[in-house]
Amino acid sequence: IVGGTGFYIDVALDLIVLPNIPADNKLRKKLEEKSIDQLFKLLKKLDPKRAKTIEKKNKRRLIRAIEIIKSAKKQKLEKDQSLSYMITNKPDILWLGIKMDREILKERVNKRLKNRLRSGMIAEIKKLST
Repeated sequence: IVGGTGFYIDVALDLIVLPNIPADNKLRKKLEEKSIDQLFKLLKKLDPKRAKTIEKKNKRRLIRAIEIIKSAKKQKLEKDQSLSYMITNKPDILWLGIKMDREILKERVNKRLKNRLRSGMIAEIKKLST
């Protein structure tokens, strides 16, 4: 498996269990009005364990985490049922990767994005949404 992030690889190899909780668009709309700090404080109150592992400045992930915990409480799920992402036992896997200086990586990503924008990425996205 070749992938851009470890998360995708972990999911593909069933190393992470994702909660089977559907989107709650009404709740998402309400949470979208809150600031990142407000969302993080709410998550910390509802699920302190998940608050320790989440990206604190990622609004989308904060909203999803709150959505998961609120839905789980409505459904009265057991605490042991994975409300957050849970890493299962890792099988014997040989992990190979390339470690690169973050600044060089950032520079390359920005260069690639600019090239994609120049070559019609926006038009391609608009075409997909119609």
